[in-house]
Amino acid sequence: VSKQAKEFLEFVYEEPLLDVQRLNPFLYQHCEPLGVVLRLRQRLQSLRAYLFSCRAAVAEDLRRRIFPREYLLQHIHLYSIADLQQVIDGKLAPFLTKVIKFARERNQEKAQPCPRCVRREMHKRHSAFWLNEDDDIPDCYPNS
Repeated sequence: VSKQAKEFLEFVYEEPLLDVQRLNPFLYQHCEPLGVVLRLRQRLQSLRAYLFSCRAAVAEDLRRRIFPREYLLQHIHLYSIADLQQVIDGKLAPFLTKVIKFARERNQEKAQPCPRCVRREMHKRHSAFWLNEDDDIPDCYPNS
């Protein structure tokens, strides 16, 4: 690698420039650790949608915990070179698992009816989610 190319790669190393879904969506199937990270990021994205609409304080803690990589919450297919290196090294999945666990525990500490979930049964569904780690988070608004 030329010196100029090396400098460029070092410059963009932590920038989320690679959209795996656009580049090659089959990578998720071919590379098991990347598939695991995708599933964790999908869960984190669902978690984000709930927390940012219903639990602002927990959402802010979550944002601080992943700063400056907020794109991990927002764009599940976007990766930096550093992220892909962490996938290979087996570090990104444990990090995401830890973030999910943190958000779940913080939300349970503050467990109270969601002010936006006016229907009691919807709150029950949300509460059930926090107890079952394999479920997706139900929407507050089923039609949104």
